[in-house]
Amino acid sequence: MNENQDNLIKDIKESECYCRDCGAIIKKEAEICVHCGIRQSSSHKSYLDDVKKLRSIIIGLIAISGSVVFIMILVWILDEIF
Repeated sequence: MNENQDNLIKDIKESECYCRDCGAIIKKEAEICVHCGIRQSSSHKSYLDDVKKLRSIIIGLIAISGSVVFIMILVWILDEIF
């Protein structure tokens, strides 16, 4: 690492980070780099929100498929009895 890179690392503030594409120093909350225009990765909070939504959808699908199987078995049993 050369001296210029060392200075860049030391000059970054707590409220700043590096662009994931061009490496420019940008604000942590920036959605798009002002230097290269590349969208930054989503925040941790929005990632957790997406995971919660996906988990809810999966649980819902499992519940629906379980209900369908139960109804099919019930209809089959009732058909055998009557």
